[in-house]
Amino acid sequence: MDCRNWKFFGFKKLFDIRKGKRLTKADMVDGDIPYIGATDSNNGVTARISNDEYLHSANTISVSYNGSIAEAFYQTKDFWATDDVNVLYPKFELNKEIALFLTTIINREKYRFNYGRKWDKESMELSQIKLPALKTANGVYEPDWIWIENYVKNDLVKKLPKRAKDVWQKRYDPKPLSQKKVIFNTNDWKWFEIGTLFDVELTKGDIKAERIEKGVILDHAGV
Repeated sequence: MDCRNWKFFGFKKLFDIRKGKRLTKADMVDGDIPYIGATDSNNGVTARISNDEYLHSANTISVSYNGSIAEAFYQTKDFWATDDVNVLYPKFELNKEIALFLTTIINREKYRFNYGRKWDKESMELSQIKLPALKTANGVYEPDWIWIENYVKNDLVKKLPKRAKDVWQKRYDPKPLSQKKVIFNTNDWKWFEIGTLFDVELTKGDIKAERIEKGVILDHAGV
């Protein structure tokens, strides 16, 4: 993909950015409303609740600024977002194709942030995102939403693996295998010290200068 003619646009120009609100597990009430946390999986859903005092609207994008920073997900239902999440309300007409493109671009920004440098609401309002652009009649560049939507529909989706394409096109049964909620009776459970169950050993620190690369697959620190 040729990105040379793409332009930078401020998040604040494209979105109304709103912060989520904390809800403790003790205060959660089981239900069907997605609770979006700072996670990198399951479209951000970490629980299902019935609490509805601080819901965000569907057709928005959730972005973690703590925990799994810059994990972005398109939300198709009203939801509750934790206070580790920013919610992007579009100032343009958003659909699932455009959202897929934007969440992919936003995810690629995660390398800029870490535990000590979070992408909070204030920082995000000062951030920019690079997108395909089109010059308007008055000489101002605007995101080329039509190109983005057509690219996803006509090019990107066709290249998805079959399972991913089935999920995208909703060709699957979303019902759980069992409608019953599994509940463990822990009244007779007992506490055990980790040392009585496992032999615990320290790992050796990875010093880059001492590595000998001979085709061995290293962990995340050894790339």
